[in-house]
Amino acid sequence: YDRLGCYHSKLGRWHGALKDIQAAIDIKEKLDKDDPAVVTGLANSYHRLGSYHSRLANWNEAVKATQASVRLREKLDKDDPTIASGLANSYHNLGSYHSKLANWDEATKAAQAAVGLRERLDKDDPVAVSSLASSYDRLGSYRSKLANWEDASKAFQASARLREKLDK
Repeated sequence: YDRLGCYHSKLGRWHGALKDIQAAIDIKEKLDKDDPAVVTGLANSYHRLGSYHSRLANWNEAVKATQASVRLREKLDKDDPTIASGLANSYHNLGSYHSKLANWDEATKAAQAAVGLRERLDKDDPVAVSSLASSYDRLGSYRSKLANWEDASKAFQASARLREKLDK
């Protein structure tokens, strides 16, 4: 069902993607949650569910699904770069969905969590550096919505330094 959901999403068939990914989640919810592979797969499915809801502007549902992904990923080994990266992606998206609902405090918390996780990833990996810069951009935007100008400026400056590093 995961693959069917991905297939539907690539075709822009968001309702079909939602139906399929929910079917995958329903099956995975019945599996052994002590198995890290099961937890990772379930977290990935919830992450996709949030993403598909966002494509339909179902922001509350996107938040709910992505929070489930975060809760599951938080139980895994965050010293594993793949897990830390997935968790950072979920926090990054969660911040975006909260911003669509003008929940600036929650968006800021999520962006800060994404930055914290991405700071620990490989600084020589251009994808990781670009993702970190993007999270700093979001953090700056959310802080500016809260009129936290000094911290917003610091986040934007951090993003600019990272982007300069990528351009070299």
